[in-house]
Amino acid sequence: MINLIKKRDNTPIILDLNKVDFERDIQEGEIWQQDAVHEFNQRLEKTIKQAKKHKDNEGNNPTVIHDAIFIGGERGTGKTVFLQNIKSFWKKYKDENDLDVKAHFCDSIDPTLLVDHDNFANVIIAHLYNEVETYLESKQCNSVNEDSFYQSLRIVSKSLGKQENLEDGLSGLDRVIKYRSGIQLVKHFDTYINECRKILGVDAIVLPIDDIDMALARAYDVLDIVRRLLGCPKIIPIITGDLELYEPIIENRFKKDEDNKSNRIIGSQKAKQLTQEYLKKVIPHHNRISLEPIDRLLSSMIIYDFGDTEKREPLSYKDYITKFISCLFGPLNGEEKSCDWPKPDSAREVTQLVRDFSPSELKKENRAELWQRYIVWARLKQNSVAYSNAVTALKIEGSKVKENNAYITLNELHSFNPILQMNDLTPKWQGKLFFEEQVSDKLNADNELVKIMSQHFEEFKNEKIYRSMPIIEHFYGKFKLTSESITDENIQETTSKGKDQDSRNDKRMLLDIFTYNNYYDLTLKTQRQIFFSRAYELLAISLLNFDFKLEVENKDYLDKRVHHWNSILKDLFSRTPFYTVPALFPTKAFNIGPEEELTDEEEIKLVSNITIRELSSNIAAWEVKYLSNLKYYKNDSLMPIIYSVFNKSFTQLRLLKDRIQKNASNDYKNETLTDLALRFKYIVINAFATFMKPSPVVLQNVAFTSNLNLIRNFGEHRRYSPPLRDNVGYFFNFTDSKDNKPFSEIKGGLKDDIEPKALLLQAIANHPIFQLLENEELKNGAFQLLLNKNNRSNDITESDLEKTKISELNIKPIPLEKFKTLQERKKLSISDHRLIFGVDEGDIAAWDEDDKVRNKQLVIARAEFICELLNINFDGRITQVNFFTKNLQSI
Repeated sequence: MINLIKKRDNTPIILDLNKVDFERDIQEGEIWQQDAVHEFNQRLEKTIKQAKKHKDNEGNNPTVIHDAIFIGGERGTGKTVFLQNIKSFWKKYKDENDLDVKAHFCDSIDPTLLVDHDNFANVIIAHLYNEVETYLESKQCNSVNEDSFYQSLRIVSKSLGKQENLEDGLSGLDRVIKYRSGIQLVKHFDTYINECRKILGVDAIVLPIDDIDMALARAYDVLDIVRRLLGCPKIIPIITGDLELYEPIIENRFKKDEDNKSNRIIGSQKAKQLTQEYLKKVIPHHNRISLEPIDRLLSSMIIYDFGDTEKREPLSYKDYITKFISCLFGPLNGEEKSCDWPKPDSAREVTQLVRDFSPSELKKENRAELWQRYIVWARLKQNSVAYSNAVTALKIEGSKVKENNAYITLNELHSFNPILQMNDLTPKWQGKLFFEEQVSDKLNADNELVKIMSQHFEEFKNEKIYRSMPIIEHFYGKFKLTSESITDENIQETTSKGKDQDSRNDKRMLLDIFTYNNYYDLTLKTQRQIFFSRAYELLAISLLNFDFKLEVENKDYLDKRVHHWNSILKDLFSRTPFYTVPALFPTKAFNIGPEEELTDEEEIKLVSNITIRELSSNIAAWEVKYLSNLKYYKNDSLMPIIYSVFNKSFTQLRLLKDRIQKNASNDYKNETLTDLALRFKYIVINAFATFMKPSPVVLQNVAFTSNLNLIRNFGEHRRYSPPLRDNVGYFFNFTDSKDNKPFSEIKGGLKDDIEPKALLLQAIANHPIFQLLENEELKNGAFQLLLNKNNRSNDITESDLEKTKISELNIKPIPLEKFKTLQERKKLSISDHRLIFGVDEGDIAAWDEDDKVRNKQLVIARAEFICELLNINFDGRITQVNFFTKNLQSI
């Protein structure tokens, strides 16, 4: 291709949505390939002047000049539109430069429209005849010229021969080449062209030939006609196509024997050389013009949307894409390829995209049609992730048009459910093998339980999903709660009169949100496994089912929202946490193997009604409080960030689980369920911040520290954690005075496009499942993670117990035998409590008034030490029973 001489200035190119595709006579600003137009006009001027100088042959052998102008580009670059407008390009150029030349522009010929055995030479002759006939019908012409024209038409037609006179099946040009002189045919064709030119009164005839490379079976034949016949100086072929498609067709033709296609005549290297020489002859290098790739043009594109021309606001393509991405991806910032989408690769695709998703369409309230179109676009671009996003968003949008009680859960959504993806029959173009994604080397090789669970994935060995997904939540040996751990927290399911408790119970809520035990086990006994899926789904569906038309002042309506959330949570808590092994294999029995007999846990219901009641009320109140925060983003546009955070968070949570599993007995020996929930909170909030904050972001894991003081104290944690300080802190005013409520105040001075993201993050950070963790009852940790009788200390000696002696009160050390008895207890009796404190009710009543506070501190210190030796929770198991509350608490 030639180098363009005149480069386009900064004149914008226009995409006017009021005009139909392939409209002729486009205006100057609507010419996308302005450099190519300038070069084309220059080449055409030179070629027409050359034709004007050339004298007619008048019976002599014709002059052959290969002067075809080639407009090259890949599919969809706008070659057809360019070809349809070359006449107007030339007219404007001719008028501006006052050129004394004339040319007739024929309508373009499309070789793809050739029928069966149509000969392209016949098509050209007939096409020129139609052009002249049309001209003659509208103009008066010299009768002598007319007679000469028809005479030349008869002669050239006879030269080509007729199909019915051929005995050997050859027709047209093939017969001529075989039986007659090719020079004679070219001579007659040259005469015919000259007669056409004379009647039309021009110096040259311009013949556009479009999409030769689309007629692959005819491409060589068409090019060969251009070489043999259209070398006449008075006719100028304008050819479009993609040279990369021509080359293999011509090369293959050179390799094969025409009489016997299976015979190989020359080698590949020689065929390639001949192909290049052939193309140089038919399409001279100096007449090759390349259309610019679309990505070089988009920076100067201006879009005019539908509407009143006088009032329309122009929109740059860059701003359009920003609006498009914002419409589809909501607050996502593109970090970690989160906003990747199938971009248009050609002018045709740009036009299709902007017409399908016009600026006015992006503003419409009903977004179902938009997602339907995005599904079509994803199929067109064969992009698996785009397809999955569109199907998921369409499902969310579709839930809005159902009855008022309709709601969406993550289990129903394509992007979050691998089974739905496997069962979808739409091609998985860049699909991932689910087995390889979930097993292979991504799992902790040291975790035997995980390796056993992985065997279940064999049934998915050849199944594909549309996108990469995080490792599903497995059973982990250390991520469970024993019955003793639960008993230590003294959760009261019933009152002293045997009735169900009716008051809020934060520990019970924590247990219901973060643990699950309703799975099949071969031992018929299950323990509460710690999963994060339910907690994440609670947060996600709060956003996806958020009611933007909330009637804040209507109490009846708000009561209905509480009832609505009650229905949703009953359904959610009745199901297995959505992204877990038991959810993926609901009918399989697992051999988890509890390490002890179940006792107290049998009294704990699967899910407490109090949890559902309190969470329903809390989420409904959260909706009211943060209505103004959440109004900026549609439910469906939040789906991509919810997925991105899901992917990132669950990947980090798996790494955290592996780390704790490996180092549990050392670094994480005092870990509680509250601490894991806090780690989950920090990971999720930081992930949301990561996907909303402008670059750069800190990618460090936010929850690996084994320092529980940092985990339980946000003020300390944010000082030592770069992700919390730089990612989350970008949006909030973190000060010492606000450490108890760190997400209460948005930073001032945020940019207009960032402030809605900060408000969204504020609503997320203050969601009820996160607020629960700030309640006083949970602040010191609840539900010891690694508490079971196998890790109780069995090497306690009398010298260790000597520290339980209180000389000031004449309290002797606890005897070793009695200590061992306490070790075996599943429940502590009132006598056990007296033994632990070293006093009974009478001793406490006899204390001198001035010494009561000191004495209380001494016996509590003894009790805390004994609880530490027993590995039981002092605050949960000791301070909430009658002995302490009646005798010591009030002192």
